[in-house]
Amino acid sequence: MLQAVTKQGERITLALLTKTEITNIRNKLNFYCPICNQMVIVKAGSKQIAHFAHKQQNSCEFSEGGEGAYHEHGKLDLYQWLRKHNLAPELEKYFPEIKQRADLFFRIGGKKVVIEYQCARISVTSIIKRTKGFQSLHITPIWILGGNRFKRKAKGSLYITSTELHFIQRLSSKKALQLLYYCPNQKQFALFHNLMLTGRKETLGNLTFIALKDCRLTQLFPLFKEPSYQLWQKEKEYLRINIPIQANRSERQWREWLYLKKQSTQTMSAWIHLPVPDQWKMTVPPWNWQSRLCFDFFMRRQIFNWKECQAFLTPFYTNSHNYPLITSYEDPVRQYLQLFICRKQIKEIQPQCFQLVRPIQTYATVDLARKKDQQLIDFLINQSR
Repeated sequence: MLQAVTKQGERITLALLTKTEITNIRNKLNFYCPICNQMVIVKAGSKQIAHFAHKQQNSCEFSEGGEGAYHEHGKLDLYQWLRKHNLAPELEKYFPEIKQRADLFFRIGGKKVVIEYQCARISVTSIIKRTKGFQSLHITPIWILGGNRFKRKAKGSLYITSTELHFIQRLSSKKALQLLYYCPNQKQFALFHNLMLTGRKETLGNLTFIALKDCRLTQLFPLFKEPSYQLWQKEKEYLRINIPIQANRSERQWREWLYLKKQSTQTMSAWIHLPVPDQWKMTVPPWNWQSRLCFDFFMRRQIFNWKECQAFLTPFYTNSHNYPLITSYEDPVRQYLQLFICRKQIKEIQPQCFQLVRPIQTYATVDLARKKDQQLIDFLINQSR
């Protein structure tokens, strides 16, 4: 831990002191854990950030092991950054009602906020539990991942694990769906926003780097923008020509279903596998649920209502409670339907009632399919401007 208290109740942050000051106080004062009130010892070696540690075999729930120098440096950077902007942060604040300790706590505009700086692995269950714990106290949690978890594949794309998807956050309907990173070595934030989930570990989006010294808190939460369809063209091409060597069960079942439909990824409709902002709400990749909607729903009925459309895909929705950091969202199927309406492939003939104007085509050759992909992507790019 970075902070401890003296017998008089004064909070001491060792990392903010000089070596001489640390030497003086460690010989004169006793320090105590602010949570369990038991005595802690000073750790101030040359290879680690100065901190406090519980003695061995201590019963405090926060005494097990350290968090690592990388994490501690990052947490201290964020603490000093918030202080610089006069937000009066509290370091390692404990909330006894939920038995959770936040890395940082502060108030802004009448709202209570905690920052959780996460560098190590953590389970999905723990992410959800900690997030909902803070929310139960009407505190807004902001998760910032360590730069050590930042895995860039190419311009505009990152590798994101299934666990890391649960760190995706959106504070309001006007804000972007995003992931936040901070690297204490580079002293900079990385904002990965307006995410487009591909159904694979690679996720597309807009990537912005901001130096810590130049960043204000509001800059960490950019406004929502339409998906970057230019990036998606390569994703369409990837699905057309690649057959996974080791497909999971869901993927195998989908390809078997596609085969029974006498369809192929090489020649299926350009309408299949398009990006929607709230894809995270679905349990299967875009190509899976979109193809089922096209072939087993749209092609079987020319007129349908919204409830029928939504009910058809009910088995493929995930529970939004598993993503408590996303506080505002739309239905991804409705977002997908809106693309058809923009293209005048489907029209709304009455409120919540729709008609398929033209049949959904498949193609004779892969070259024609690629051409149709490009035409549709170009149209969506123009519509988003």
